[in-house]
Amino acid sequence: MDGKALVIDKKGNNYTKIFIEGAKIIFNNVVKKHNIRRAILKSGSPSCGVNKIYSGEFNGKKIKGCGVLAAILKINNIDKIEEL
Repeated sequence: MDGKALVIDKKGNNYTKIFIEGAKIIFNNVVKKHNIRRAILKSGSPSCGVNKIYSGEFNGKKIKGCGVLAAILKINNIDKIEEL
């Protein structure tokens, strides 16, 4: 990841570190362990958004980008499919 990850709630609580740690756990304990090569991920999620994520302005708008887990999967060449 390029250091731009940021996951905050409406009150300004920063959950970035927790999301990154969780994504690493999923990658190591599920993806690697079971040799997963393709994942279906939740659209817009701060973890799983593949092409777009919520802007962080809490107005429902999405911007180009990917979630924390999606970024880790991308770095490791795992195919990602966004749910419909």
